[in-house]
Amino acid sequence: FFRDSHGNEIDLLLDSMRTLVGVEIKSSSTYHSTFKKNLLRFRENTHSLERAAIVYNGDPQTFSDGIEALPVTRAHELFDGTAPS
Repeated sequence: FFRDSHGNEIDLLLDSMRTLVGVEIKSSSTYHSTFKKNLLRFRENTHSLERAAIVYNGDPQTFSDGIEALPVTRAHELFDGTAPS
């Protein structure tokens, strides 16, 4: 969990071997563009992310800004180093 001095939050930051992965966790099964807001803000204002992902109940998606949307059934990929598909 990360919160900056302005109250902007990221649900999970994984720090491993000098790589930083930002994760937003949503309960929705429908993707919405606002899900990326805090990941983008963190990347622009605080620190670059090696990988940024939204874990939710929907279908996998990859966006042009490099953020991924992963179904909860594939969340393990963020921990075991599985490459994005």
